[in-house]
Formats: sequence, structure tokens, C-alpha cells
Amino acid sequence: MKNIFLLLLLVPIALPAQQSLTIEQYRNRVVEYSNSLKMSSENLRAAQHNRAAAHADLLPSLAASANGSYQLGNSSQMAGMTLKDYSYTANATLQQVVWGGGAFSAQYSAAKTKEQIATATLQQSLEAVLYSAEITYWAFAAAAEQYSISERYVEIVDGLYQIVNTRFKDGYVSKTDLLMVQTRLNEAQMQLISSRQLYQTSLQNLNILVGKYEAVNYIAADSITSAVQLPARVQWSSVLDNRPEYQIAALNVELQHSNVRLAASPFNPTFVVGLQGIYGTQSINIDGSTKSYGVAFAQLNVPIFSWGKRRQSVGAAQAAVRAMEYSMSQTSDQISGELSNAYITVNETTKQLQVAYDNLSAASDNLSLNTFSYSEGRLPIIDVLQSQLSWIQAYTSYLNANYQLKVAISNCRKAAGEMRL
Repeated sequence: MKNIFLLLLLVPIALPAQQSLTIEQYRNRVVEYSNSLKMSSENLRAAQHNRAAAHADLLPSLAASANGSYQLGNSSQMAGMTLKDYSYTANATLQQVVWGGGAFSAQYSAAKTKEQIATATLQQSLEAVLYSAEITYWAFAAAAEQYSISERYVEIVDGLYQIVNTRFKDGYVSKTDLLMVQTRLNEAQMQLISSRQLYQTSLQNLNILVGKYEAVNYIAADSITSAVQLPARVQWSSVLDNRPEYQIAALNVELQHSNVRLAASPFNPTFVVGLQGIYGTQSINIDGSTKSYGVAFAQLNVPIFSWGKRRQSVGAAQAAVRAMEYSMSQTSDQISGELSNAYITVNETTKQLQVAYDNLSAASDNLSLNTFSYSEGRLPIIDVLQSQLSWIQAYTSYLNANYQLKVAISNCRKAAGEMRL
């Protein structure tokens, strides 16, 4: 069994040359590649086009049309004269909606609000991408450090195994001591294989977010154990202004107000004025002669009675406004909870990290003392094995505490609306 583990450990990891990568470099590369950001950008571009199209409805419009006819069979007669069997007209109409019942202005207002929502949605997507990039980077940094420590642990146990094996051959220790160390060495090698698998998986995840399907062997330039600045508390008012979720909720309320005006618009008066130029044959085409003339027109439409449909349509739209206002309040409560929990988690994780560091220091000192005492023949082998196990467990807890603190800080920055490039 021991030979199988050693064979697995000797299999090289098929990765290209290593490249150093900081967390800021990785964030920028993820943002540059992200398909979700590209989709959000296209949605914003579509909203901008829709807003421009809605604005065009407020401006004068010019349209041209033409029609013609040809009579088949017998020619028409009128007052003893044979009429031409064809006729045609062409006209151009310039018109302006002076008042469209509020429909055009409401549509334009809604289009502007949707553009603002698309902008806030793009910011929300950016926050999600940056957050995912940070969590993925720190998970990789933690896995890389765990892999390195697992290798060190194998070296420590293997060093003890070599000493005990030599003493066993010389007859100074029993077979039991040798078997205990050999078992612990096998366990250390198993842990190393698991750590390597986690490292390779996290490295692959790191590559996927930047569009690299053939793994690039990055090195985390920012170590998982590197010191980071703890986030300071921010004003609640600025948090709501910075959170795109709340901005979207507030804009949805504005959008529903526009929908109220739009729901009422079909029941309001409309007034249109314009000019029309006409060219073509006479309405009774006797000699095929043509004429051109212009017409100025005005059109007023006043809805009078619709069986209460206006009241019902506007009432439904107003109910949607109130629903969106409740949704905005709910979003505010959710953000408040996220921010409070994020600060609590940062504070508690900071304390856990200090305890894990102190525990690691004690475990390291204990391992050194017990290893020395065993070499002097003053301690049994079981004490050394226990100190080695305590050391790797303390180091793993220390790495986990560092990772949890990095995640907690990212959560706190995201909750405060400070997840920016």
C-alpha cells in the first residue's frame, strides 16, 4: 500500500510554467472576459435605443404615400365624354401630435427609467462578477497553501519514519513504533493526494473564469495568509445609494408611475395638427390633367364614455405602484440585514483567526520540543505523532480562518456597495 501511495506522489502534475497573479490582475481579467457583463452591456445598449425611439414619437413625423387605379373593360362615360381609365395621386403628410393624452410622454419617461434600470443592472452584474472573482482567487490561494503544507507534513512524518526505521533495524525500538509511524505516513500521503486534487480543481476554476480551458499554472501572488485591511463602517444612507438592488427597486417604482399615466392616456383627449401636400389626377379624370394642392388639418378626439374602464385600468396600475413600493422597502430591509451580518462575521472571524494563529504557534513549538525530546529518548513515539497531527490540524485551521476572513471582507464590501473595480 505504501508503494502505491509513493507511486501516486511521484506522478507529475501536467501544468505549464507558473505565472504570478495578483488578485487585482485576476479581477480585471475576469471582468474583461465575463459573458454576463457583455450580456448586461448589450441589454443597456438596447434600452438606450428604445429610449431614443420613444423620444422620436414626441417629434413631428413626415410620411408619403401614393395610389393609382386602372379600369379594365369598357371606359366610363360622363356627360357624353369618355373618362380616362386611369387615375393616380401622391401625397406627403407632416403632422405633430400636440397632445396625445399623455401616452407619448409616459412612454418616453418609461423608456428613460428602463435605461436607468439597465445601467443599475450592469453595475449589479459587475458586483457579482467581482465577488465571484475574489472568492475564486482566495479559494485557489488557500488550496495552494494547503497543498504546500501537506507536502511539508509528509516530509515531517517521513523524516520521523526514517529515524524510527533506522532505530528498528538497530534494535532500539519495537515493530509497533515503526508500524505506528508508517500508518501515520500513509495518512499524510492520503491527505497530500486530497490536497493536490483540491488544488488542481481550484486552479481549473480560476482558469475558467478568465476563459482559459487549458489550465495556466498560476501562482497566487497575494497569499491567503497575507494581512488585509478590515472594512470600516459606512453611513446607512450611502449604502442604499451604492447598492444597485435598491436603485433598481426605486426605479421600478418610477416605472410603475409612468405606467399609471400610460393606463390613463387612452381615455384622455388627443389633438393632432399637420400639413398635407397632394399631387395627382382629378378625382374625375376627364383629360388626364394633374393638379397639386395643400391641406392644413387639425384633429381632436375626446373619449366620452367607457363603462368605467379608465377607473379600473388606472386602479390596477396604481396597485402595481404600491406593490413596488413594498418591494423597495423589503429590499432595504434585506440590505440592512446583509450589512449587519457582514460586520458581525468580519469581527468574529478576526477573533477566530487570532485564536487559530496562537494555536498554530503553540502546536509548532510543541512539535519542535517533542521531536527533540524523542531524539533524546525522553518521550515515546506516540507523543511525537500526536504533536505532528496537532500541527497539521492547527495549520489547516489557520488557513481556513484566513480564507473565511477574506470571504467575510468580500461579503462586507459587497453588502456596503463598495465592490468596485
